[in-house]
Amino acid sequence: MAEAYVALEPAAAEGLRLALLEPPDAGTYLSMCCDLADPERLRGAHVTVLRRGQTVGAELNLSGDEERRVQQRFGNHNERRFTFESRRVGPTPTSPPDSLTPHIFVAFDQTERTSADAGAALQKIQPLANRRRLVYRIGTHSLDLEPALGGILAEYSSLAGLAIGKKIVSYQTMHQTTALETQFTEAAKLVPWYVVADGHVDRDLDVGALRVLEGTPIVGPPAMRVGVPVGGARPRRTRPG
Repeated sequence: MAEAYVALEPAAAEGLRLALLEPPDAGTYLSMCCDLADPERLRGAHVTVLRRGQTVGAELNLSGDEERRVQQRFGNHNERRFTFESRRVGPTPTSPPDSLTPHIFVAFDQTERTSADAGAALQKIQPLANRRRLVYRIGTHSLDLEPALGGILAEYSSLAGLAIGKKIVSYQTMHQTTALETQFTEAAKLVPWYVVADGHVDRDLDVGALRVLEGTPIVGPPAMRVGVPVGGARPRRTRPG
């Protein structure tokens, strides 16, 4: 994604500004900058990690060799073409602070996860297969794909339900609320590219031009979806999505 931005805006190659809100692994992005810098597709980068709460530090999770490679790029205090910093922000904003003007802003895991009861009838299917069904919830006007257990999993659920209750068959649901969508929309007006990286991004999320990438996340579990509203306050940079 950074490479695509630099291809569209060549001037950004001299100093790409990347802001990450609550990234699970900031080291991945430092390595990415080094990967782009080796063939000189990127000649400068400024990575800022934004953390909520009292903890400001960032876990890099780099191997010894990779840490040395990152140090060679980001530890050059003479040229300062590659820099990395971590800042503390408020508990709710999904936009960059006033003092920060990134080219790309990535908001990680901003959608609240709620536990829902899977009330489907137990299905007798292949023992280790986890059947799923579509369920529409009138209260939230949401469509979810919920588990409908079968085989030995169904027998276990029936037995556990006697002791614990039907909540034994539950799952996590994720949907962007109207309030969160409004926050994304306002934040996207402040930066050229605004990225939503979450376990689920609703396909009807309307934050301008939106692309949903699935199966090849920036960082995180295979189920992660990445919504990329492109353009924001600069319509001239909007790509068809």
